Amino acid sequence: MRRSPRQPRVSTARETPDQIFVVKELRRLQARSGGQVRFFAVPNGGSRQPGERARLAAQGVVPGVPDLILVGRPVPEGELPLGDEELAMLRSAVAQTAPDTLVRRLLATLDARSCCALEMKRESGGRVASEQSDWLAWLQARGWATIVGRGAIDALQSLQAHGYPVSAPTGWDDVAEASGSPVEARSRSRPRAVTPREPSGPPAGE
Repeated sequence: MRRSPRQPRVSTARETPDQIFVVKELRRLQARSGGQVRFFAVPNGGSRQPGERARLAAQGVVPGVPDLILVGRPVPEGELPLGDEELAMLRSAVAQTAPDTLVRRLLATLDARSCCALEMKRESGGRVASEQSDWLAWLQARGWATIVGRGAIDALQSLQAHGYPVSAPTGWDDVAEASGSPVEARSRSRPRAVTPREPSGPPAGE
C-alpha cells in the first residue's frame, strides 16, 4: 500500500511564548471587564497526522481562522452599556424614522464592531498564509477589528490602539519570564522596538 507523502511540519514554537503572554493579559482584561469582554483561542496551528486533519475537517475545523477571538468591547470609564430595555427603546425610536431592515443592519453592525480577531506571528519572519489573509479581510469587511500581532509587544500595543485596556511588556525577558520560556529561546535577548500601528477595522469602543 502506497503511503501518503509526509506533510511539512508547521512549527509554532516561536509563537507560543508570545501567545501565552497575550492570553495571560487577556485573562486579566476579561476579569476586570465585569463580563464586557470574553475571548477564546482557535487551535488551528501545529502539526497533525493526515487522519487527524481529516477528522477535524469533518468536524468543521477550517484553516486560516485567526488564533484569538475577542467578543465584546470595553466600555469607557463613567459610561454604562445599554440594557435590554434601552436597546428596545432605541430600536423603537429609530424604527419610527427608518425602515426596519435598516434598523436590523444598524444593530448587526454594532454587534460586529464589538469583535476583534487576532492572528499571532513571530516577531520576525512569520508569514501570513493566504487562508489567514482571506479570513482577516473577510472579517474586517464585516466590521470586525483585525490584528496581525508580530510578537506579544506588537499584539498588545495593537489591542491598545483598538481601545482594549491591556498592558504591553517592555521586552522579550518579560515575555519569557511570564510564559515560562527560557530567555535563550530567541536568538536575541530583547526584541526590536515596535512602533504602535494604526488600528485596522473599527475601534472597539465605537
